[in-house]
Amino acid sequence: MSSTPISPAVPGMDPRFAPSSQPPKFWSPPPGPEKPACPYQVDFAVKIKRHTPPPPFGDPYRDPGAWRERSDLHLHSATQTEAVLAYLPLERENILSASSCPPTTLTILKALAMANGRGAQLVVCSIFDPIYYPFEAPEVTHVPDNVAWRAGCARPITLACVPQKYFGSWTFTLPISHMRRKQQWSIRLVLMDNIWGRSIQSVCCDPAALSCYSEPDRLDILAVVLDSVVRHRHAGVDQRDLASRDAILRPHSSALAGNKQPLPQPVIIDYITAVCIRPFRDGKRPFQLKELPENNMQFFWNTSFADFQGWTLSKWDASANLRQQWFKERLGGNAASQYAPVTAKLEFADYQRLSTTCTS
Repeated sequence: MSSTPISPAVPGMDPRFAPSSQPPKFWSPPPGPEKPACPYQVDFAVKIKRHTPPPPFGDPYRDPGAWRERSDLHLHSATQTEAVLAYLPLERENILSASSCPPTTLTILKALAMANGRGAQLVVCSIFDPIYYPFEAPEVTHVPDNVAWRAGCARPITLACVPQKYFGSWTFTLPISHMRRKQQWSIRLVLMDNIWGRSIQSVCCDPAALSCYSEPDRLDILAVVLDSVVRHRHAGVDQRDLASRDAILRPHSSALAGNKQPLPQPVIIDYITAVCIRPFRDGKRPFQLKELPENNMQFFWNTSFADFQGWTLSKWDASANLRQQWFKERLGGNAASQYAPVTAKLEFADYQRLSTTCTS
């Protein structure tokens, strides 16, 4: 940025500078005439086939995996289409035979609602198409983002952090034009298990629905949720964001003897911030080396479960000691044999919230 010198106000002082009349220029996404209109609308249908993803890479993994930066690509001067087509989607030897996994058709049935206050929505497919990612970096303004890298690392991480029986990696192609040449562009996606049910958060916001669960029933379901967390960690997956909105209560299809309806099965969802622990270079963590998972009494001993307020006992809000007593009764004794031995000294909290009444 050029400047115009001004005579010093006082002899002997360094000259002052006045900014030029030209304002600074910041980067912004350039026009993209080759970028096609987003096809992912209601009634969009495409043939998809199974695909084996590469190992996970990108944050928080230290190994870049198969990803290689291109020194000849300058994001500040490229269009988004150029930035995407410069990188071919990463491949891995496909171990899935075509006969066992025939192609199928994906159809978009409904649009997602945008903006705040719309509540949770059921999503059973994530399409990782960097052509339609925001080109500006989410962490800082006026800086381009390598959207091909962002889409490339997001899918392997997603797949590495979830059970394969519920999820699958797929691929399809769409036509795209670049420099007056038509070509096929490969796009990856993940299909997810369609889990019907209400979240614990949703039930807590509905007094009629919440009344269907007794206090013992709610604690039984909470125990299953916490058990799932430590078993996931032992298997190498840390969900890192346990919340009542992420625990879906899936009803059982059949009743018990005497037509008694069994408790729903809680299923943890939302692995957007999860990490796959196993691929780290330093190998498994100490809690993974043990034959059994860590006792969730030890893992959650000092957790308040504030996000599960309304589902947990109201008296827990005033006394951490009562919550810890429940852990001891629930996961001590014979129940402890399901987990690795407790290695930490678990001390009962003496904190108790005091309620006061003001009178005039």
